[in-house]
Amino acid sequence: EAVFRENGQTGVYILNGDKLEWRTVTLGVNNTTRTEVKELKEGDQVALPSDHVFTNGMQVRPAQQQ
Repeated sequence: EAVFRENGQTGVYILNGDKLEWRTVTLGVNNTTRTEVKELKEGDQVALPSDHVFTNGMQVRPAQQQ
């Protein structure tokens, strides 16, 4: 869900403070429910699809973790 294709590139939007940062990624092994994303590291927070169109540098308010 968090992987996007934009301008011929595959990537994700990472939360960096209160802004989104586009990061180009390489996809690895996948199945019907999961996809390996090689450039992510533990603790990275990725934006999930919403009603808003994401852009690099977009200011956001992260959802509260439960």
